Amino acid sequence: MAGRLAFDVIPAVRYAEVLATAPEVARAEIGLALDESAFLLQREVKEFTPKGVGGTLQASITFERRDDQEAQQAAVFSPLNYAAAVELGTKPHWAPLAPLEDWVRAKLTLGPDDTVEEVARSVQRKIGYKGTRGAGMFRDAITRTRQQITQIGTAAVERIYQRLSGGV
Repeated sequence: MAGRLAFDVIPAVRYAEVLATAPEVARAEIGLALDESAFLLQREVKEFTPKGVGGTLQASITFERRDDQEAQQAAVFSPLNYAAAVELGTKPHWAPLAPLEDWVRAKLTLGPDDTVEEVARSVQRKIGYKGTRGAGMFRDAITRTRQQITQIGTAAVERIYQRLSGGV
């Protein structure tokens, strides 16, 4: 999914102090906090991702962590090219018919006089006229988990201080 959202998980000044004092301890604890935070966010995003026909988008939500000398980062994302359109919605456009037919088969109960193609074409026309509404699953998951993620980061810094003072 295109786009990037970043927010401070840890009090930056305190982290800079410990990173300078004990980089191995700091990086290990922050790595664990990033994994826990990313897993939490991934779970929330998946829970509110539209199921679609086969759940492909939901199943594609993943996370990865990157550690280098400059920074430690975790990203929750979907590699699918249509994830951004589901998250943000779309302007009116002419959607391909075949995926709409699959969606009609999976999601709708047709009346006796309806055909899959007719209903899919109706959906296609509506998308062509109005576009689609975004699901906002990433946005909403970040809102729901922001406080927990901040607490995870703060606890990581506290654990670093405990380890440095011989507490753990």
